[in-house]
Amino acid sequence: MHKPMLGTDLIDGDISELVNGKVAGRSNPMERTAFVFRSVALGDLAVAALAHEKLGRHG
Repeated sequence: MHKPMLGTDLIDGDISELVNGKVAGRSNPMERTAFVFRSVALGDLAVAALAHEKLGRHG
């Protein structure tokens, strides 16, 4: 079995629960929301496209 990236005590829900309002998002600007792609090629592609877009504007 693989070792988890984060302890389960740090995870309130998954992206579908956040989008559907089943778990609360941030309650103040100091909190952070994180989404972990688990080696899904589509996620890698989305992050690469976003990085490319930002570099195009600022590079």
